[in-house]
Amino acid sequence: MLAQHPPILHRLRQEILKQVGPHRRPTFDDFREMKFLRAVINGMRFLMIPSVNETTDHLLLETLRLYPAV
Repeated sequence: MLAQHPPILHRLRQEILKQVGPHRRPTFDDFREMKFLRAVINGMRFLMIPSVNETTDHLLLETLRLYPAV
């Protein structure tokens, strides 16, 4: 899904590089701070994350529908 939506992949990569950097492994605290990553993983948009656009919102919800956690 990320490969089909490069803007989301780019935003996610930027957040990870900003929080963790290119050389170390993320910690639990890092994951807690990366809100966009959590939204992508959970497949839903948190209120704290401004909407990128309708396509982004749809992608996040569609990911959870196609690949449910349970």
